[in-house]
Amino acid sequence: MARDNFIILSKIAIVFIISFLIPLSFSNTIDDTSKRNSTFNEASLSTTANNSSVIDAANKEDSSANKNSTGKSEEALSKEASESKEKTASEEKPKEIIVDTEEIEAAALFENHKAFACANSKIEFVTGTSAYDIYPGDIGIIAALGDSYSTGYGLWDSLPLEYRGATFSHGGDATLDDLITMPNILKEFNSNLTGASHGMGNSSELPAYQLNIAKTGAKTADLPAQAEELVNRLLHSQAIDFKEQWVMVVITIGSEEMCTTCQIPNSDDIKSTLDFLRENIPKAFVVIIGPVNYWSHFLKMTSNLRGRCPCFKKLTEAQIESLNKEWRKVCADLEQEYNTESSTFGVVAVPVISMPSDTSTDLLLTKSVHLSLKGHKYATKFLWNRLMTGRSYNVSSSPYKDALLCPYLDCPYFRTTLNGRNCQTLKYSEVTTTLPPETTTRSGRRRQTKMSLYITAGAVVALSFFTVFIVGTVLYRMMHHEDSRMGA
Repeated sequence: MARDNFIILSKIAIVFIISFLIPLSFSNTIDDTSKRNSTFNEASLSTTANNSSVIDAANKEDSSANKNSTGKSEEALSKEASESKEKTASEEKPKEIIVDTEEIEAAALFENHKAFACANSKIEFVTGTSAYDIYPGDIGIIAALGDSYSTGYGLWDSLPLEYRGATFSHGGDATLDDLITMPNILKEFNSNLTGASHGMGNSSELPAYQLNIAKTGAKTADLPAQAEELVNRLLHSQAIDFKEQWVMVVITIGSEEMCTTCQIPNSDDIKSTLDFLRENIPKAFVVIIGPVNYWSHFLKMTSNLRGRCPCFKKLTEAQIESLNKEWRKVCADLEQEYNTESSTFGVVAVPVISMPSDTSTDLLLTKSVHLSLKGHKYATKFLWNRLMTGRSYNVSSSPYKDALLCPYLDCPYFRTTLNGRNCQTLKYSEVTTTLPPETTTRSGRRRQTKMSLYITAGAVVALSFFTVFIVGTVLYRMMHHEDSRMGA
C-alpha cells in the first residue's frame, strides 16, 4: 500500500513539474524576443536621429528625367510622388512600419522645392550599416581632394581666383534652386551636412572646418599629402564629429595632369591615399572622378582637348583611346579592391566626365581644361545620376536638360560594385519579425536569456525531486510504521 501511495505521489510531482515549466519557458521566450526586437529597433533608429532624408517612391530612370524636366508645378510633382508611393505600397503590401513624424515633416517641406523633389522613405529602410547600403541622407560630412575641378579656378569672371563655394564637388554657397552642387543636393537629404566650401580663396585662406583640401594644378602624387591634411583637420576640428558619421570624400584628379603629361594618373599614389583614408576615417565613402572626355554622335572618336593640351597634338586617336582604356581599367581595379560588403569604407571610381563634344565652348573656360560655371552644373548632374544608377548611366545629347534622379525604391543607395547588379534592401518592419543573427550576437541578450532559462528550469526540477524524495520518505515511513503496528 505504501509503495502504491509513493508511486501516485511521484506521478503528481512529475505533472506539477511539467505544468510549471511549460508556461515558464513560453513566457521567457516571448519576453526575450520582444526585448531583442526592441533593442535592435532602438539601435537602428538611433543612426537616423540626425538625418532628414528623402527618396523617390517609384521613379524609373527615364520617367524621372521626363517628370523633372517638363516644368510641372510643385503640386503636380507632389501628387505624382504620393500616387506612385501608394501604388507601390499596395503592390508590395509591406508590413507594419515604424513612423518618425519629424522625418515626415522634413520630407513634406522638401517636396515643395523647385529644382528637385523626392519622396521620403528612409524611415522604412535600414541604411548606413556598411558600404553596401549608404543612403544620401547618411552622409553627414563632405570633403574634397584633388585639382582645379574642386577649387573652382577661374569661375569668377574668368579671373585667376578660386571660387570653391561654387564647385560641383564641394560648393555649399546658395541653395539647390540657385546652385546645383553635390553638397546642395545632399543638404536636401540631410540638413545637418557639414564640411562644404563657401566663398572664394585657397585652402589655407578658408576656415579649417571647410574640408576642401584640393589645389589647382595638383597631380596624383599630391593626393597622399592632401589626405593627411584632411584627417588632421577632422581630428582637430571641434565643430565636426567624424567618428560616428559617414564622410563623403570627392577626389577630382587627372584633367590637368593628363593635359600636361599625356599620361594616366599614378594608381600607386591613389592606392596610398585610399589606404590612409581607410585607416583613419571610420566611415568613408570615396568618389574618384577622372578627367573630362568628349564624345560625338558623328565621329567614333573626337577629342577637343587637342587645342587645349599641347601634348595631345602629338598623339594619334588610337593613342588617346589607349590612354582612356588604361585609365578605365585602373578605376575598375580600385573599385574591386576597396569594396567589401561588411566594410565601412566604399569606393566609386568614375573614370571620366563624359561630355558631348559640341558643348565644350560652354562647359570649359576658354583655351583651358578648367570647368565653367555651366560645366560645374553639368558635372554635378553627371556625377549624381551616376551614383544613383551605377555604370549604366548615359548622358543625353542635351546635358542641360538632364534631370536629377531620385534614389530608387528598389535600391535607395549609392550604386557601387556591391549593389550595382543585385541590390537587396531591408525594412525596419521586416526586422521586427525576422531579427538578423548579428544583432543578437552583438548584444548577447539571446545567450544570456537562454542561460537564465536553463538555470531556472534546473532549479525547479531539482527542488521538485528533492520535495518528492522528502515527502515520499516521510509517507513511506509512516505507512511502514502503521503496517508494523497493525501486524503486531
